[in-house]
Amino acid sequence: MRDAVGGRRGRDGDVRQRSPAEVEPDGERSLRGVATGDGERLLADHDIDPPATDGVWSGPTGALLARASEVELDAVGLVVETDPEFPDPEAACAYINRAVNPIAGLSVDDADLRAHVEEIRAEKEQLAHQMNESGDDSSRAEPVGMYQ
Repeated sequence: MRDAVGGRRGRDGDVRQRSPAEVEPDGERSLRGVATGDGERLLADHDIDPPATDGVWSGPTGALLARASEVELDAVGLVVETDPEFPDPEAACAYINRAVNPIAGLSVDDADLRAHVEEIRAEKEQLAHQMNESGDDSSRAEPVGMYQ
């Protein structure tokens, strides 16, 4: 069973994130967020759910959120579902239109990103075709015995 943001519900009813292979080219991207202070209200006001699974925000994003919490500053951290192997302008558009523009009160134009959607989709299809056509086994992994 799928929930409203594209996750799958397990037997226990918990929402599971889709695997990257399940991200549909024209599908609605899952957008999730965490917040400090009054940032939680911003997320709720814009129907942005918390991540479906527990985890840690690390790197610069995690450091900024931790610092905002320490000094009692309102902040949000957002993540959108993307294709992990290729540029994903559709995910970027979802991020801009469903999070950045409404939360920050901006009007960032996504026309340039949308112009690249078909170009990137064609390049992905071409690469997949080349990989399927290739008779070259040099990139194929095979188990090797321990004492060969």
